[in-house]
Amino acid sequence: MNAHTRADPAAQELWRFMTPLRMGNDGYVAEPADIANAALFLASDATRFMHGACFVVDGGWMAH
Repeated sequence: MNAHTRADPAAQELWRFMTPLRMGNDGYVAEPADIANAALFLASDATRFMHGACFVVDGGWMAH
């Protein structure tokens, strides 16, 4: 969905700057695995007593 943005170094730098959850000194842009890990958690037995919860996997964008 965002391959064109991920291929643009200027867009990557802006994305790193704008993401509140910066992991490491040089920033971090989410990888598909970050979303997949949340989906795997929701599909696991660890959530057997959960329902109606919203999980936001956005590096803190909605928090600021």
